[in-house]
Amino acid sequence: MLRLMPKSKTSKRNYNNRTRRESIDKSKQAIIEALIALLVENRGGEVSFRDISKKAGVSERSIYRFFSDKAALHEEMDHYLASYIEASVDQLKHLNVAEFAKNAFLLFDKHAPLVLAYIFSPFGQELRKIFRLKLNKLIRSKILKEKKIIASKAVEKKIAVVCSLINAKIWSDLNTDYGYTGAELGDTVLWAVHRLIEDI
Repeated sequence: MLRLMPKSKTSKRNYNNRTRRESIDKSKQAIIEALIALLVENRGGEVSFRDISKKAGVSERSIYRFFSDKAALHEEMDHYLASYIEASVDQLKHLNVAEFAKNAFLLFDKHAPLVLAYIFSPFGQELRKIFRLKLNKLIRSKILKEKKIIASKAVEKKIAVVCSLINAKIWSDLNTDYGYTGAELGDTVLWAVHRLIEDI
C-alpha cells in the first residue's frame, strides 16, 4: 500500500509566506491605485488616508502599516507611475522623433489616469525632473542622429522647443483647453515636430 508522506512544516510555512506576501502586494496596489484615482478626481487636491481607505476597500490602519506617512505613500506611487511611463518610452525608442511624439500622445491617452496622477502628484518633483531629463536626452540624441549634425547653441534651442512639445503636461493642457485627445492630436503633433526638425 502506497503511503503519502505528510507535508513538511517548512513547505506549509513557505506557502503561507508566499500567500501572505501576495495578499500584502495586492493591498498595497489597491491603495496606490485608489490614490491615483483620487488625485485625478480632485485634480491634485488634498487626499486623506480616510478617502484612500474607502476607495481601496482597506482600513486606514492597513495603510499606516504599509506606509508611514503621505510622503512615503506618494513616493511609492511615483515609482509605480514612473515604471509605467519608462516602459512606455522603451516601446517608442526605435521610432524617429516625429513618430515618437505622435505615439507618446497615444500612450498618454492609453494610460490617462496614471499620466494625470503623475502630473498632479504634489510629491516626487525631483523624480519627474529626472525622468524629463532622461527623455529630453533621448530626443536630443535622436534629432542629432537623424539630422547628422553637431549641436550648436542655436541647434540646442530648437531641440529644447521640440522636447517641450513631447510632454504629458502639454497633452493634458490641450485636452483641458481644447477638448482634444492624444489620438486626435497625434497627426498634428507629428506634423509640428517634423516641421521643426526639418528646420534645424
